Amino acid sequence: MINILIVGTEDEVVKTFTTAGWVHVDSSVGNTVVTGLIDSLEKKDYLTMPMSTLYLLNRAQDYGFAHAEPVRVAMSRNHLRVWKSA
Repeated sequence: MINILIVGTEDEVVKTFTTAGWVHVDSSVGNTVVTGLIDSLEKKDYLTMPMSTLYLLNRAQDYGFAHAEPVRVAMSRNHLRVWKSA
């Protein structure tokens, strides 16, 4: 299901979502373990944990963004996937 179509340059789209509080999620599962461990030891919230890959027209998303309350990351995180069209 496609919920919305956004028209803009790659930089404009990324800037729009990051300005609104969305974070670009990690894409590497290997880095996730290290980042999650370091953030836990430093008592930081790990807001950029990866999300599952979804496909549109046989292509994985180009960007994954997440938005969550720091204390309730796992329970309240919203996902946003972006595919480039051209």
